[in-house]
Amino acid sequence: MSKIRSALVLIARRDIPDDTDLWPQLAGRLERKDARMNPKLKLVWTIVLALIILLVVTGTVYAVSNWLKYIYVPQANTFLPAESTLVIKQPVRQEHDGRTVTVTQGTANDRETTLWLAFSDAARPVDGATLKTPDGQEIKLTNWQYEPNEPGTHGIRVSFAALPIRTTRLELILPEGWQIPLEWVALSARETPVATEQASLPTSVSTAETSCAVSHHVQLCVLSAAQTDGKTVILVGAKPIGGLWTAGSQNGASLLWWDDVTPITLVDAAGRSLPLETADPAPFDGAVAATLTFTGIPAAGGSVKLSIPGFYVHAPLQQSVLVDLGPDPQPGLLTVNADLDVFGQTLRFRTGNMEGDGKTGLRLYLNGEPVSIVNGVEPFMLEMGRPDRVDDLFGTGNLSGGKDLFVELFQGGKKLTGKLLLPVTGASAIIHAPLSFDVPLSSAPPTATPIVADPNTFLPAPTVTPLPFDNYRYSGNPLNFGDLLYTVLSGDNTQLYVYTPAKDQSPRLLATLPGAVAQIHLHADRLGLDYLAGKALVKDEIPYIDSIALYTLRFADPAPRLLHTFAPNPTNWVGTTVRGDWSFDGRYAIFRTAFMVSGGSPWQYAWLDVSSCRAGGDCVLQKFVFQPNFDFSEMQFAPDNYQILLTGSDAGPSGTGQSGIFLLDFDPLKPGNLPVNINANLSFPDVAYEPIWTSQHTIFMPCSDAPASLTAFCFIDPASGKVTAGAAISVGMNGYRLFGGIWLSPSGKQIAAVIFPKNGTRESLLELRLLDLDGHPGTILAESQDLTENLAFSASGQYIAYSFMNGQKLELFDTLGGASTLLSSADPGTLTWLGWVP
Repeated sequence: MSKIRSALVLIARRDIPDDTDLWPQLAGRLERKDARMNPKLKLVWTIVLALIILLVVTGTVYAVSNWLKYIYVPQANTFLPAESTLVIKQPVRQEHDGRTVTVTQGTANDRETTLWLAFSDAARPVDGATLKTPDGQEIKLTNWQYEPNEPGTHGIRVSFAALPIRTTRLELILPEGWQIPLEWVALSARETPVATEQASLPTSVSTAETSCAVSHHVQLCVLSAAQTDGKTVILVGAKPIGGLWTAGSQNGASLLWWDDVTPITLVDAAGRSLPLETADPAPFDGAVAATLTFTGIPAAGGSVKLSIPGFYVHAPLQQSVLVDLGPDPQPGLLTVNADLDVFGQTLRFRTGNMEGDGKTGLRLYLNGEPVSIVNGVEPFMLEMGRPDRVDDLFGTGNLSGGKDLFVELFQGGKKLTGKLLLPVTGASAIIHAPLSFDVPLSSAPPTATPIVADPNTFLPAPTVTPLPFDNYRYSGNPLNFGDLLYTVLSGDNTQLYVYTPAKDQSPRLLATLPGAVAQIHLHADRLGLDYLAGKALVKDEIPYIDSIALYTLRFADPAPRLLHTFAPNPTNWVGTTVRGDWSFDGRYAIFRTAFMVSGGSPWQYAWLDVSSCRAGGDCVLQKFVFQPNFDFSEMQFAPDNYQILLTGSDAGPSGTGQSGIFLLDFDPLKPGNLPVNINANLSFPDVAYEPIWTSQHTIFMPCSDAPASLTAFCFIDPASGKVTAGAAISVGMNGYRLFGGIWLSPSGKQIAAVIFPKNGTRESLLELRLLDLDGHPGTILAESQDLTENLAFSASGQYIAYSFMNGQKLELFDTLGGASTLLSSADPGTLTWLGWVP
């Protein structure tokens, strides 16, 4: 019997095809070996063959003695393969000034290196963190986030690039000063014996034999199991056998199927059923996998039984459905006569339904006749390719839920007519094949005691070096009311140009400012300015300015003066994040900076008494303290007092997430003043638009009086809350969609906005247009894939200056003459700011 069992394991470890192909293949192999086979051994193989066929047909689980092991990382809810994963040997803690940071876990593979940190106090940003090898090589930070991302958290997850080959010792260096040595070991026992080099495992991991089952040309295996934090986690993987289809639904998004009637269950030795909490996709190389998390720890005493009612498969198709729309399709039913062969069933389409008004929109829905479960296979979803003449808005739905195929018939502003071929490129099915697995669980290893790192190695990183001022130059030309100012990056400096409409033939160079200028505030006497400048960078093809500082300058002085240095961008941020706004008299300024705080808003706001800062050097920013659930994205001083307009939402754990506008009565002597919501009865479009102060001290923005109402351009009285709205903008915004920035002329009678054509195609360009207060479109100022938000009306409203093509071109439009003048054409991202001299 032992020979039979050994032979059974040998055969079971091969890729066994479905039961329809099993007998001929195995029988053929036996016949070819007949001449050389011992008669007794032949009898053994015959018995084994019968047993194997019985096992495959009934779906019984068989054991595969290849001892595949995976490590489970609870923080990421992920299993990682032992043979290709390094982990830190054990946790490491460093103490300084009564605080500690502990590296509690670390994993590394050929793609990335991840560490989990625990702070004894509130977790802080780790921008600029590096891993340093003994030979001085630095591995840069690629990403970090709070774990969990909520107020008061103590944990952070940090990601770096992959470790160099054969690297086992590193030092984690945080700019705050922490320098923590880390030793790495291979989890695979064949490379580093666990008995002598115990890795810092976070939980118990099953090292028992992998359990597998074969059904309908798919092999499913329980690859690993773990117990952690009152939960049981199991990794299930699947591979196709025979090439008929692949495991998982479309794109492998889902592997396992269950419902309320036939759930996934886990029963322990005491007969208790542990509730399923989550089932998350977990893609593996060469396989589709799912991580199952159950609430509770099984009772002691052997294995647990996992029962799975079914799983998904996906197969490619090369079929189509032909519909005849006729010369002028209209809402109503459409006769269809098309059949699809899906997993051995015929899916019949006999009618379609067209919904819409037939003038501005019309969508075709095709629903097939109900499908059945045949031999355990139930077609579930179709996959549709792009039909001819269709740019967007097409797809599929669940076969059991209707809308099997759909396509928008208005494409590029025109309605599709005639015959339309809908290509069907694939289909997913549910395999109703109940499978059971015996899952052995090992006991949890003892918690590893952290190593204590040398506290004397704590060394804060040096501060950012200020910009040199040697390149400052001033032309001596005076500035006058109505002049246009704009900045162009030039190497490490910025050229500040001035242009007087209707007078100058071309722009004049006013000054050369050190650094890459992001924003300027001109002093009231026009003899100096405050400005934000830093270092110009390009990442992910996006030009921006980072490492920004606040400077002040009197044109007659030999150089600018540094007032305040802001923190560089967090590692995860791309873009110019520091933005300032000055009060009407220039005395105060408020600044928005990116701030990776756990939970709450990603922005931090502070104010500065700029007058005192310039005069006496008191340049310490004072932070605004808001309710933790509010997420503000913008702050603006009113045009004639210290009232501040804020845009945001109550996005915290207890908030509704509803967008709103708020007013704050700013008073440095009353830091406890809180913002007040002034739009309780208004709703706003899905796209975020910042409200605008008008010269009449009202607030302008798109809004509506109820979520379902049509949008209009609204003026809000901040004192009474009264709303004055223009005409309701029709569906589709009069043939376009608002897409980004909105600007209002000083007279309050003209709007500039970035829009996108309602029936646009993939080739359509964004448009910068003029609109009236009722949303009627007027002159197109510019068309581009990249329209920046640098635009400003002159004080009279006659001229509009704007940059486009990703900060590459600057134009001036004369609203009276209707002509545009190109003022500058430079490299992308070099036109960074523009404004008018008040």
